Amino acid sequence: MTKIVEVPTVFTDSGFQQLMVSEGEFNGIVFSYRDVQISEVSGNGVLSFTYVVHSGEVPRVLESKFKNMIGDYLFSRLDQMMLKGEIIYANGVDD
Repeated sequence: MTKIVEVPTVFTDSGFQQLMVSEGEFNGIVFSYRDVQISEVSGNGVLSFTYVVHSGEVPRVLESKFKNMIGDYLFSRLDQMMLKGEIIYANGVDD
């Protein structure tokens, strides 16, 4: 998985921390998530989000690849946080 690091003490107006891709073809791109949601479709959890690029550029032909990469990272972070008990997800309600 591509390495993504937090940009220290830089938060967006909506409170999301800016992150930077620190290797690979998207190296140096700084972005933040917005509108992160977990919903249920046919009994399966579905993660959806939007994002904003603050620095660097994602070529239009690679936008889908970039979104999949940062989606995988987001899923991994949420999974780690749930395993540690830092967040709880229960039937669409954040406890």
